[in-house]
Amino acid sequence: MPGCWNAEGVARVHFAVLKLSGGSLKKFEDAVRLANIDCRDVLVFAGFADDIGAHKAWTPARTW
Repeated sequence: MPGCWNAEGVARVHFAVLKLSGGSLKKFEDAVRLANIDCRDVLVFAGFADDIGAHKAWTPARTW
């Protein structure tokens, strides 16, 4: 996939998976599965698809 597997693209996918997980291991595993099928899907669902730097501005909510 163009844009997903260079260094910056991998970081975007990693952040998208973390965002989609919401702290849940089950949701994390589901997001990883989805990313392995098509990384663009997790970028879209996480809201990172339209802006190449959106993942850098995302700050996860602390649950502790």
